[in-house]
Amino acid sequence: MKTLAHEFLDIERERGFEIPQGCYDTLDDLLEKAKEMEL
Repeated sequence: MKTLAHEFLDIERERGFEIPQGCYDTLDDLLEKAKEMEL
């Protein structure tokens, strides 16, 4: 699921900032944990 946070990281990459894949992985993990807590 692509969120506004993912869009932000993509834009920053396009602007030349080095955003490691680990940032995306961490974001995905946090979103998954938050989703589990809702249930």
